[in-house]
Amino acid sequence: EARTARYMRAMYPWESGRTGVDVCPGQIYADNQQHITACVVYAMRQYCYGVGGWGLLEEDGAWEVVRETADFWVSRVQWREEEGVFVIDNVMDPDEYHARVNNSAFTNSAARVNLEFAIEAAGKFGGVSGDMVSKFETGNFHVINGILQTAHSLFKRYRYEMRSDELFTEIKFVIQNFGEPLTVLFEKLLGLAEQHAADVNALKVVFNSLVTISKCFYSLNVQDLPEFFEDNM
Repeated sequence: EARTARYMRAMYPWESGRTGVDVCPGQIYADNQQHITACVVYAMRQYCYGVGGWGLLEEDGAWEVVRETADFWVSRVQWREEEGVFVIDNVMDPDEYHARVNNSAFTNSAARVNLEFAIEAAGKFGGVSGDMVSKFETGNFHVINGILQTAHSLFKRYRYEMRSDELFTEIKFVIQNFGEPLTVLFEKLLGLAEQHAADVNALKVVFNSLVTISKCFYSLNVQDLPEFFEDNM
């Protein structure tokens, strides 16, 4: 379904036939009720949290569902230059009387949960952090900024949590996976800013990324100065 709609990885159909093809008789519903993709992952998340533990994601295909639906949402968001934000336009929420809604609270919140759960699960099963970091090399700022915004939304809670061994273990894991790639990306962006010093539009995109990386750096250093950043300041 994602390929049919020109997006990445995995998108669930609104009404699935035995083959996985969307058989919904109303095209407007099939095209726009994309929140079903995040709702499937939300159900998996609730099971892991409240019922069966993380063993669910060890079953065939379960982890791939979480990872590939997260990639779908990364490709689904759009950058709105004039406001400096990412948006999800042209969707239909559970309220089927309104179609092609822009930035609906339900769909945006569900997509965020999908992305956050994918990163949380990656800490236990691996894979997605490497996938995310690999996207820094694409040169596609639409994708890069989506990854950076997702990382920032997850890391910023470190600013407010109580100090604990569990918290420091988690931050250490994050830095092992993101510390060097974020630093390399930051340095490359500084170079791009210098190259495009006369291009206002290019500078807006570059500095948006630099600001988001700086927020990530702050979140990863606010509890204590990690060894990686002490050695690479």
